[in-house]
Amino acid sequence: MGSGMVKLNSALFCAALAAFTAAVTAFPRDTRTIENENRSFNRFPEITDEKVFSGEFAGGIEPWISDRVGYRADFVAASMELAQLRGADMPARAKDPLLIFDDRLVRIFSFDEALAVRYADTLNAYRAALPESARIFSILPPTQIEFMPERFRDISDSEQDAIIFVNAALTDGITAVNAYGEIADSSEEYLYFRTDHHWTALGAYYAYIAFADAAGFAPKELSEYEEIAIPGFLGYYYNMEPSETLRAQPDTIYCYEYKGALTTSPPLLSPPGEGEKATYGVFTGGDHPKLTIDTSVENGKTAVVIKDSYANAFIPWLAPHYESIVVLDPRHFEGSVPEVIGEYESVDLIFLDTAIISESAEYIDAMSSMLTRGTDKQTK
Repeated sequence: MGSGMVKLNSALFCAALAAFTAAVTAFPRDTRTIENENRSFNRFPEITDEKVFSGEFAGGIEPWISDRVGYRADFVAASMELAQLRGADMPARAKDPLLIFDDRLVRIFSFDEALAVRYADTLNAYRAALPESARIFSILPPTQIEFMPERFRDISDSEQDAIIFVNAALTDGITAVNAYGEIADSSEEYLYFRTDHHWTALGAYYAYIAFADAAGFAPKELSEYEEIAIPGFLGYYYNMEPSETLRAQPDTIYCYEYKGALTTSPPLLSPPGEGEKATYGVFTGGDHPKLTIDTSVENGKTAVVIKDSYANAFIPWLAPHYESIVVLDPRHFEGSVPEVIGEYESVDLIFLDTAIISESAEYIDAMSSMLTRGTDKQTK
């Protein structure tokens, strides 16, 4: 094939891609799916030679376009209805293989050893790059499927084994928090939502108990908190796989407000107003690239939390113990972790990600970028 024909084909392909993109994004962005998934819109990927040739730029285009498709929620719902008509037991989404079990949906875990090594190596790189005065903790809580009946766990890899594998690969100077043990001991309680992929605030509380033990302070008792119930929550998994059974038995979001003399800015909890939908965004207002929480505690201590959305329900438990809490989301934060930590004197750096993070190369890369951005600047 001549070079002229190759150029023509390339031009036609680019034109077709541009036309398709314009067509699917012609209508206003559909915020319903974003709200259901409790996340922010994906940003347009950064264009650099390295990212273009590595394929990272192309990989970022798809989620950016997907978030901008008009009436996206209607397309998703129609797809789900077709799947149900075909008698499918699971949504046809490779990234979210779901298992339907009685009154709940759970995600099947698939362990990837190479990515687990990369995750541990990334945390080790933080330890090597940051001052020794900054304590580093790793919290890898399990998801709900780990505590399902054995016949269901048999089709999912062991998250406990995955957590042990990652913890064993961590270097000296990183404290692995045994959240798994505390959660397993209380697994009969309401620790995970039935219609959503997150844990409840109570599930996060047991991880907080494990963290307090590792960090050397006494956790607050549940009796020191006022429980607030927010009924009618239908989460992310329900929206992926609508079910009349689940609709008839929605989750309840329980929040816990400290009764002691404690104020925070901004507030840690954002309960919905009258007539508003119950969402996981009640915790810290959802995901933010960077969120700085100032408390009335005067001890000079700062917690810097690098996290996925599981940490949103965990962060309020930290408030009685730190003067400041800085929350960084690798999926959206474009700054430098070393620069953030350099602003504070006494820092506990807490990595809190679910065990399934070992499946996400994109997330691990984003964590690494937050470190190297600071390292690059420091070495210039």
